[in-house]
Amino acid sequence: MSWRKLNPVPATGRPTAQGKLAAIGGSVFDSSKPDAGQPIPLVSNLPLSPSHYFFADMDADGDDDLVEYRYGVEPHTAFAVVVYRRISPGEKDSDCDGIPNEREMALGTDPFDPDTDRDGLLDGWEIRSHRGLDFKALGCDPLQVDIVCMLSRFDNLDEGLAKSEIQRAVEYFASLPATNKNQKKGWKLHPIWINVLEKDDQKLPWQSLRDKYLPPNWRGMAHWMQLNPYGGGQADQLGDGGGSGGGKNTLFATFVHELGHQIGLDHQGFWRPSHCPIYRSLMNYAYSYSLEDDPLKIGFSFGEFRGLELREGDLDEELPLPYEKVRFLEKGPYRYRLKENGSTTLIDWNWNGAFGEKHIQADINYAYSTSAGLRDTVGKTMAAPWWIVAKGSAYLLSARHAKNADPPKSPDISEVRPGGLYLRRLESPTKWSQEWTIESEDVIGDPVGAEWGEELLFVYQTPLGVALRTAAIKDGTLILRHRRVLNLDKRLVPTVGRFRGRPIVFLWSPITQEVQYIELPDRPLRGDYALPPTKSLGLKSTIAPGLVEDPLRNELVVGLAQDQDAERKSRWQIRRYDLRPEGLAQVGELEWVGGAEGRAAGNARCTLLFDASPNAGESGRVLFFSVGLRGADSPWACGYVAMQVADKTAFGGWLVKRYYDEWTQSRSSIAAAWWEGEILYAYRWVDGGQGVTDNNLHVGYRGSGIDREPMGDHDDLAFLSGFGIQHSIKWMNP
Repeated sequence: MSWRKLNPVPATGRPTAQGKLAAIGGSVFDSSKPDAGQPIPLVSNLPLSPSHYFFADMDADGDDDLVEYRYGVEPHTAFAVVVYRRISPGEKDSDCDGIPNEREMALGTDPFDPDTDRDGLLDGWEIRSHRGLDFKALGCDPLQVDIVCMLSRFDNLDEGLAKSEIQRAVEYFASLPATNKNQKKGWKLHPIWINVLEKDDQKLPWQSLRDKYLPPNWRGMAHWMQLNPYGGGQADQLGDGGGSGGGKNTLFATFVHELGHQIGLDHQGFWRPSHCPIYRSLMNYAYSYSLEDDPLKIGFSFGEFRGLELREGDLDEELPLPYEKVRFLEKGPYRYRLKENGSTTLIDWNWNGAFGEKHIQADINYAYSTSAGLRDTVGKTMAAPWWIVAKGSAYLLSARHAKNADPPKSPDISEVRPGGLYLRRLESPTKWSQEWTIESEDVIGDPVGAEWGEELLFVYQTPLGVALRTAAIKDGTLILRHRRVLNLDKRLVPTVGRFRGRPIVFLWSPITQEVQYIELPDRPLRGDYALPPTKSLGLKSTIAPGLVEDPLRNELVVGLAQDQDAERKSRWQIRRYDLRPEGLAQVGELEWVGGAEGRAAGNARCTLLFDASPNAGESGRVLFFSVGLRGADSPWACGYVAMQVADKTAFGGWLVKRYYDEWTQSRSSIAAAWWEGEILYAYRWVDGGQGVTDNNLHVGYRGSGIDREPMGDHDDLAFLSGFGIQHSIKWMNP
């Protein structure tokens, strides 16, 4: 094949060519018109873009065709390669689809487009059999969008249930309000049940099973999906394979979702942020299984709200739509509070009890999970990390040992695996100072710290008991002070916070579950001073407590956990305290996180923050961070934040959000702190097998969950009709 390169063409125009050319996916130009022999501008259905052009005989018919390599900026087609085929006089099949021009005219298909209905299947295939796949017998039509999908069912998935769920998918695709070339509505999904997967096959990844069971001569013409009873799924985007699972209603949901990926859709509607509340597509994890609390209402989005753009950093609580259009937001999964306002609707995006506010900030796309943004791997830790914010600087504490992984033994810092204690200062997001060593060994538990006067305070477990140490940083050098033993019981787990200008150290016993505390003075003491007395909080907790000051009420908020009843173990709660001469005194009643009827729980230390910004309302709000319940067989769990909301009838007064996704889990508690108006988030990654990424120390710099990028709706149907389906199978076996 010979190639002749033309000079690059700017975005202001396309090259010219003589003769009659059919643009694959574009327009036709006929030199038989009165201007025959004159250069005719090439026109495409794609936007103008800088391109490189080559002449080459692409179909080996002796005529040079034109090939365009695009360098555009529009989504999806920016880097498309477009072939403009030269049509020679007297050709019988101008688009090389296997149907003579005369018959195409009779069928109503386009003789200059090999895929008239844009479904990725050539017109000639759809009226007969090709490579042993009888498209005509399946009911395919070159004027109707057809999607062929091979199915492999796990033997432990009920056959009747599987066929019922797939039939629902067939009916759903047929009901879509998409107009075909024959003017009929809906698309035809053709499922072909090819085999049952038994136990040995079930151990293999779906990619291997696709390669094994999708007949090689049908690659490029059909999709493939494995079906299992376990739930969830995965698939190639713009590809031909995937897996889906579930039971009644959920198998339908995962099948259509994963097939949606195969025909081109992503989770975000091609916006950067995920889980947009007005993108009502089952591709959106927030609406994958239910819409308005009804599993029978889920489906693709038709872009009803595509003109509305949402920015979490600058939100308007007046939606430019009537209540009837957006009332779905009152249902699951978001359950926002709305108020009718004539032709508009008021919404409480930030859950502070006020409606119609302007230019507010809120994390609004939290239904599936929230995010702390970029996950920056900054080292290793075998203990829970901890943030210290002092004099405007943020410091990160971590502890690690150098022992090799030894599954199934825990890699945690402990008395049998002591390690060192390390500190780094965050200069700016992703930029860190050098690492300072506080202890090179002897640390046997999760460290904590706080600002103490002009110095930093560190509290941590050692073989000799709970240690207290201070340090100053001058000219990039860490100056360590003398270490003191705060308590001889090395089993006590420390937590530290500040209240009314002084540090308070809590000591929790995992043996008795009792909580004690020590009120330190407002600045470090020097010399051989007597430590303040240890006092009892007068209650028990199933986790090490967390504490934060509520500056609006001048109270100390303490986070704890207790067994609420036999079924609800280690339920999160907060209690409020006043500091009196005799010590801390509880004020008011305990408050269960998630309300008395909720189930928010975990068995690792909690971290508390307080939000006193206008976005939190007049009373402010408590933020409760921890991981969920860890088990003996899988001693790790997801990280969560529970946020107080003004409406106590919503979620029991607490909105509980998971961080990142179900795969992001930790053996240890998580760390959070306010810094420069944003929440710093840190956690210890677990990979489940103590591999090379296990114990990675991950930092997120936007723990509030507020995205910088805009989000909105997406017209799934228009995308699939105009691009996705036709481009979903990119290649076929020779």
